[in-house]
Amino acid sequence: MFNKATLFLLAFCTLFFFGQISRADGVTFNDVNTNHWAAREITKAVNEGIVDGYPDGTFKPDNPVEQKEFISMLIRSYYPSDFQKNTGIENSWSKPYMDYAFSYGWGSSIVIPFPTSGALSSNINMTRGQAAKLITNATGRNYNQVNSIKFLLDSKIVQGKVDNTLEGFLGNDLLTRAESLVLLNNIKQHLDILYPCPEQETTYDPKTVNTRPEENMLLEIEEPSELSPNTFSSVVFENPKSGFEKINTDTFSLTGSVNKVVGSNLDVIVEKKTVKGFVKTDTSQISIDKGSFEYAISLSNGVGIYRVSIYSQTSYNGVLSQNEKKLTYFYIEVVKH
Repeated sequence: MFNKATLFLLAFCTLFFFGQISRADGVTFNDVNTNHWAAREITKAVNEGIVDGYPDGTFKPDNPVEQKEFISMLIRSYYPSDFQKNTGIENSWSKPYMDYAFSYGWGSSIVIPFPTSGALSSNINMTRGQAAKLITNATGRNYNQVNSIKFLLDSKIVQGKVDNTLEGFLGNDLLTRAESLVLLNNIKQHLDILYPCPEQETTYDPKTVNTRPEENMLLEIEEPSELSPNTFSSVVFENPKSGFEKINTDTFSLTGSVNKVVGSNLDVIVEKKTVKGFVKTDTSQISIDKGSFEYAISLSNGVGIYRVSIYSQTSYNGVLSQNEKKLTYFYIEVVKH
């Protein structure tokens, strides 16, 4: 028989080698030991407020993650400066996260019944392939699911489940809660902020795997529909010519013409890239009453990357409204001059 000293030693060793992981506030999960393969990532994510356990004291690391859970964890990993957590709607914790995802153009990665940001009732699980497409969207790229997996494997943001091939990634397998946190931890090491997804889907080119998200941006311009009572200005830009420009001055000359004028001006919002995302530095208006425009955009907050968004006034059945329509956005990098 064991004496009391032996029993105490056995208990201590069991706790030391196979102890439960705990939060910073001392709460432990009874189903995740310190030797769990994702213990480090789970502990880190819980302590940073990215995810939490269940009321029964479990974490359920092998449970499938729901798409709204994964999206919320992704956004909590960054807490971007333009994220608004409080919606004023009770019992709808996921709504601000889903709204943010749709506002950033990640909707093509979200499975129905999320056709709009208001459909929040479903608890749909997420596959590894769907998560790969969503993450790719958040890097400022728009590829199909297969190309998204290839891009993430090539960039070493993710690893396969069996091996680091398209087939070994097992994109149809459900993503677990533990796998999600390992994946998000890897993303944080490669992606400094979250990006909007371009509307146009493109084909992945392995030569671009290491280029910055801004450098891959295409210049996409919204055009009004002749059949819709809601309309806005139709604009052709002479400058910029692409979605990414590099300059060595603190002003950028925005030029173009307006084929269809709604209202009397275009609104310009300038943001600068920071560790918390893009932060607004300037707003201005461009007069378009003559059908063409030329405007010097001020980029006077030092070297770095700026995002410029252009908005048009809108009208409904010929009556001006208070709403605006984003026509386009593009990036400018100001280098030392």
